[in-house]
Amino acid sequence: MTYDDDQHSPGPRAQGARDARETAPGAGLVTRIVGRTPWGPLLAGGLLVLWAAPAAAQPRDGFVDVLDPDPDRARSPRLTFDRARAYAALLARARAEGASADHLAYLDRGLEGSPFRDDVARTPERLGRGREGAREAAARPGDAPFPARGARPRLEAGLDFLHPDVQQACLIVGRVDDDGRLVARWSGRRALEPDQCWSATKHLQALHVASRLGTVAPEVALDATRLRDAAGRTLETARLLREIVSYEAGVGRSNAGAATLGALSPRAGREAWNERHTGNDHDFRGNYGLAPLLAAPTLVGPDGRVLLRAPASEGPAGPNLVSVYDLARLTATAAWHRLVAQEARLEGAQARGVEPVLRALGHDPARYVEVALDALGVTARVREVAIASKLGYGVRSATGLPEIAWVVAATLDDARTAPPVRRRFVLALRATGRDPVALDARVAAEVTEVLRRVLDEEP
Repeated sequence: MTYDDDQHSPGPRAQGARDARETAPGAGLVTRIVGRTPWGPLLAGGLLVLWAAPAAAQPRDGFVDVLDPDPDRARSPRLTFDRARAYAALLARARAEGASADHLAYLDRGLEGSPFRDDVARTPERLGRGREGAREAAARPGDAPFPARGARPRLEAGLDFLHPDVQQACLIVGRVDDDGRLVARWSGRRALEPDQCWSATKHLQALHVASRLGTVAPEVALDATRLRDAAGRTLETARLLREIVSYEAGVGRSNAGAATLGALSPRAGREAWNERHTGNDHDFRGNYGLAPLLAAPTLVGPDGRVLLRAPASEGPAGPNLVSVYDLARLTATAAWHRLVAQEARLEGAQARGVEPVLRALGHDPARYVEVALDALGVTARVREVAIASKLGYGVRSATGLPEIAWVVAATLDDARTAPPVRRRFVLALRATGRDPVALDARVAAEVTEVLRRVLDEEP
């Protein structure tokens, strides 16, 4: 479901969900905006079978049958995966279920049928776990301590295996070493080039708020705050965060909600905050196409005290053009808040500020990780799963082609061996193609290949 304009220049914006609008010639690069709503009853027959919890020793319906009839595959030390065959199966399933640009099979899949839906509340805790309860993955060449704010890591050119439709990608594979430090290996494909990542950047607005809240009121939890305007109208911050991510209250509410969080800071300040953390120049002055839900909002604590206040002017508008590295770096910094050194954390941020954002990210409709686990036949062989992600989708006017952007932070205990191995990774990507249904299947297949390599500890 995304669903904002690409904001290469200011101009008319899309209004509301399921809406396609044309801008006047010359008004900006955006010519078409696509909005979506969740799958609903279309899921009842086909996709939900993929998430039926299987008995560990039994063959199962879904992708295991489609892609590999061997029920013992998940117990082998190495996973087998035919990506071309998987892509064809994913695409065939999507077409059979009536997927379209308005209802993509995997991007719009929704949390409701996920085997991990009851674990969403524990997302921050699981993402922040150290070595307890599982062994760590083996050390790998290239592992290095998570970089301090503003320092860029060494990015390896290790993603050449991805399909060309995935034009940009950044993968961070993390582990906790024997000294209790989070170390990570970074790889990318055109990872540092700023571009349109659509609504996949919305949670960066929330992380900026969490950072500022931790500076002025470190004792206050973000989910205990409210947003309030001069007329006294209020919004619960925690509920708004979930609505921004889940789209359960509509695309327009999500877009305007993200704009509301952004309105608490000058546009240039939001951009500078991003760059101070990632060390990479980019543009981040857009607002997702709609005005804020509240004019000149303030963030107030549980006692009514004003903690943050909108500036008198947000300053000149501009585009949101960030790199997939920026997206992955900021998401990883939040997900691994409890594991990284103080100098690497978000400025001023406290766990009580960051964790409500991660919890909200558990409600992303895009469920590519579950699809990948299913395709690999290991859903019943993983434990303690945490998935925090944010989707983005749009049609670029310069090409007329659909694009998917997506970022995910995931942790799971790989129980194919005893004791289980804890796997951690963050992936951000931007993909484009001619057919949105085929593009969605392509992203699902490529995420599956990334997950296979993470599970098998391949370079």
